[in-house]
Amino acid sequence: MNKIFKIVIMLLFGGFLGYLFGKYGLSSIPKDLPKNYLIALLAALIPIYFIVVGFHEIGHAVAGKWVGFDFRMYIIGPFFWEKENQNWKFKWNKSLNLSGGMVICTPTADHNLGEKFMKYAAGGPSASLILTLISLIVYFLVQSSSSNHFESLLGVILLVTSFLSFLIFLVTVVPFKAGTFYSDGGRILRLLKNDETSEMEILFLKIMSKTTSGQRYAALNSNDLKRAFELAEKLNDPFKVYLLSYLFHHAFDKKDYDEAESYLNQYLDKIQEIPEAFRGVSWLDASIFYGLARKDVEKCKEFWDKFSPSPFVPKGQIFMAEAILELLHGNIEVAGELKVKALQQLPNLLDKGMAISMKERLASMDV
Repeated sequence: MNKIFKIVIMLLFGGFLGYLFGKYGLSSIPKDLPKNYLIALLAALIPIYFIVVGFHEIGHAVAGKWVGFDFRMYIIGPFFWEKENQNWKFKWNKSLNLSGGMVICTPTADHNLGEKFMKYAAGGPSASLILTLISLIVYFLVQSSSSNHFESLLGVILLVTSFLSFLIFLVTVVPFKAGTFYSDGGRILRLLKNDETSEMEILFLKIMSKTTSGQRYAALNSNDLKRAFELAEKLNDPFKVYLLSYLFHHAFDKKDYDEAESYLNQYLDKIQEIPEAFRGVSWLDASIFYGLARKDVEKCKEFWDKFSPSPFVPKGQIFMAEAILELLHGNIEVAGELKVKALQQLPNLLDKGMAISMKERLASMDV
């Protein structure tokens, strides 16, 4: 019932915004605007979308840098930039789920994480609101001195930019959940609650900051991991699946293979809760585990076959999984070549703690 209510509210809200845009936005288009200008206006909608969403994501990046996070990834539509070896590299984003834009900034320390993350989350909506106001101010300046069709067209473009930016501000600042993702307002509200939800959020951020800053999984605090997972289970929180991943890697890195396998099975049972673009990491985790820890060729290949490439799957992990499979099949030379490629990619991993474990595992391979 609660979900239906939220859907109705969102539909009514969307309808109200559409009404405002139709009444005040579309009505601002001059009736005598030549046809070629109208075509130009339609063509401008795509770059306007990229500007509006891109500005929102840049807001997150600026806020992330301000609080000391490491800015690692920027996505807008089909465009994808990722920092590798401290240099930015361009790729194409082929995931429709993430075409709406995304920035990844990783914590580098766990001091005041809750406060820092709230500022980081607020950066996007703040940037959208700033763009809304700038576009409106320039629109009124242009309209007040408008004397030709070009200035009229520019005014409409500015008004559309302002409207879309304000729409993104509202959509992201309102607390809601979509799958395993929370809106910016949702994350801020969860951290402000000062209850079990905020405790779990802060524990999760603390754990993530440890590994991204270079602490290997075996050295993570077991009590923090178990407490975070216990809270996620109690709250039936979407973070539960990601915490199962951390618990699996913690046990795997400690070479407690029975416990690791138990967590891995629970993790894979919930793989549908992970965005499709990131599921490849899970299948590779399983393939690597069964190849290295269990020497099980069939299961190693079974999970390798389920893997689909994605820009969000680290190349080092792909080369490592493939090297293990080739080694199990007795292809020593090929495995050795893939091992070298995997080692070369380790500095590019966002998760520096994982890179330490992977380097040790690759070194243990007899090739």
